[in-house]
Amino acid sequence: MSVQAIGGSLGVGLAPFVLAFLASIYGWRTPLQILAVAGLPFLLFFLLRTEETKGTKPGRVERSFPKLSLAVAFAIFFFLRAFVFKSITTFLPTYLVEVKGFSLGLGGFTTSILLLPGVFTLPVAGVIADRFDRVLIVVLSSLSSALVLFLVVTYFPSGVLLYVLLISLGVFLYLSFPAILSLVKEVSPGDEYGRTFGINFTMTAASGTVAPVIVGYIGDLFSLGFAFRFLPILLFIAPFSILVVKNRI
Repeated sequence: MSVQAIGGSLGVGLAPFVLAFLASIYGWRTPLQILAVAGLPFLLFFLLRTEETKGTKPGRVERSFPKLSLAVAFAIFFFLRAFVFKSITTFLPTYLVEVKGFSLGLGGFTTSILLLPGVFTLPVAGVIADRFDRVLIVVLSSLSSALVLFLVVTYFPSGVLLYVLLISLGVFLYLSFPAILSLVKEVSPGDEYGRTFGINFTMTAASGTVAPVIVGYIGDLFSLGFAFRFLPILLFIAPFSILVVKNRI
């Protein structure tokens, strides 16, 4: 899982810098037009290469759908984590440019510095998730990312220290990803694996939809800096939903 996620994290990490760089030269219309058509060749390739599969694999063990408490616990974690991630990726470039006075290119570069560590963290995180307690990994990485994010939004240091903290935040945010996906797979029934993932990623999508609205509204009422101060609290709360049901995993 961690190896497959490298491509996604590389795209997420490079996008802010590349799009901001293009926007600073050509304006925002050009990068948005590129985004609109860039995925079409890959979609066509995927459709041509995908073969339809039917039936179940031999030897599969049938289990019932996971208990409601487990489903709710994972859904809460995915929702809170996605809320923080989407809020940061949506508003950090704006905050850097409009509030901190960064140039458009530097704001995009700084945002990429936060996101690119996922490319290098995910393979290592996958190995760690295979060898150590996954619940412990999820809890420690979430609490560590909450602490680092608190330092960033409270003090917002300048220079090298800012980039060190952003890289650390990116590492801790991605560190829990293979572990939480492995936990979801462990508790998922044989024939309900896709449904379980669908529920959790629905929560991720829903959170990504409402996060910009809520954080943007708070930013309009007060400031983006004030809105960012709530995000470490959400990261701090998220792993406790997993701890509550630890004995049932």
